[in-house]
Amino acid sequence: MAEQLTKENRLLHMRHAIIPFHVRGVMAGLSALDLAAKHDLFTPVEIHIEGPNPEVQSETLLSYAQPIWCMGAIHSRFLLEFVGLKSKGSPSRLETITDKERRPSDIGIECYQRADDTFLRRLEPSIVDYSPDPEVVRRAWIGTCDFAGQRLAHATDDYKLQSGDVTAMLRRTFETIPDLISHCFHSQLN
Repeated sequence: MAEQLTKENRLLHMRHAIIPFHVRGVMAGLSALDLAAKHDLFTPVEIHIEGPNPEVQSETLLSYAQPIWCMGAIHSRFLLEFVGLKSKGSPSRLETITDKERRPSDIGIECYQRADDTFLRRLEPSIVDYSPDPEVVRRAWIGTCDFAGQRLAHATDDYKLQSGDVTAMLRRTFETIPDLISHCFHSQLN
């Protein structure tokens, strides 16, 4: 019984704290890209910290915004893997994570039950077909996962992205992931 409560608590914590945290990270990534699109990347930025000992930190827009959009990519990859999607192969393609690829300790969308006691299912790559621009979204999600894996998670050759600019892919991913999570996860559990 105690083990079951622990699992239930973990699922609730994931649903109400961890997933929203990652969605906010994706939205912050989009905000950082928006700032970078409006201003020169070397524009000075000041961050004012209120409190009993006010503090001002100065830097450039690039040094402020780039880490935020990079973390947005990590958050996006996390959320895509949570719903059961990953980038795989060369050239990369969007695939559903298999049972064998999930560890027993992993929490994925398939761990959650609707009110009628049916379990949610991992998403299929065809989920992009519901967007107005499916091929753009597919390439964006793949590119974002590859960016997170090849440029951010570890140092490796950039063969999948070919040293290309990923800004447009990140933007499209950041625009679509919050709605994906809302529609395919949160709204399914209400």
